[in-house]
Amino acid sequence: MRILKYLKDILSDEKGGLGIVFASLISSCADKIGDDSSDSVVKIKRAINEKGVEFCNLTNFKFLYSDISFDINTTAYAYSGALYLPTTYKSIVGALLLDGTTRCPLTEVSVSEAYQWANPDDNTGRPDEFCVTRKESGYYEVQFNRKPDNTYTVYFEIELQWTDLSATTDEAIVTKEFYPYLSHFVALQMAIHQGDTEIYQMLNDAWDNPLKPRSSMLNKLLALAGSSSLKKKKVVVNKDRTGTTVPTVKGDYNERG
Repeated sequence: MRILKYLKDILSDEKGGLGIVFASLISSCADKIGDDSSDSVVKIKRAINEKGVEFCNLTNFKFLYSDISFDINTTAYAYSGALYLPTTYKSIVGALLLDGTTRCPLTEVSVSEAYQWANPDDNTGRPDEFCVTRKESGYYEVQFNRKPDNTYTVYFEIELQWTDLSATTDEAIVTKEFYPYLSHFVALQMAIHQGDTEIYQMLNDAWDNPLKPRSSMLNKLLALAGSSSLKKKKVVVNKDRTGTTVPTVKGDYNERG
């Protein structure tokens, strides 16, 4: 069976990275909806990429991070391109500037706050603030509040956006502790689009059953997100994105061609 191939892929990649492997998600979703046919697998792949974005927006998750560094020098106060922030950038969660061997603070400000800076072309020195804007070139631009008076190295810790998965060995930005929740969320959406009310009801009862709130997967997911989040604040859920109601109009991924 096709599902055995995906299981083999999972086992061969069990020592991979921190992200959830595409093959693992596919096989889990197929198992939950009881259909591992080639047609179903195509739909599941599409659903994972479509609903993965929604899953990431359910609450204030912190998934995979990436370290980047680059030099800034006396020629410019603004930097844009693939060597700086990648197109998969979502947010900066930590920043510092290295002056020789000295670690110096670097604070991100909003674009509106950056407009209050003195003209960086006329204000040279060691930067201590920066902002991120998006230019028409398709790359994010990092602007500093001063044109550097020397060469400095900037270090960013960045959070990544969801990017579509293609090869079965691709890894999602969602880390492995969230695996059962992401696969369940996608399977729930598959049941909705297939119009399978029996499987939908079973999955939905497990996802968010008001009669058993402590055992609901949604509450466990939020607790896990809160405990793993670097931000010490209450987790807020966008209820419109939780997929807890069946739409009145049925859909099917075949309609997308």
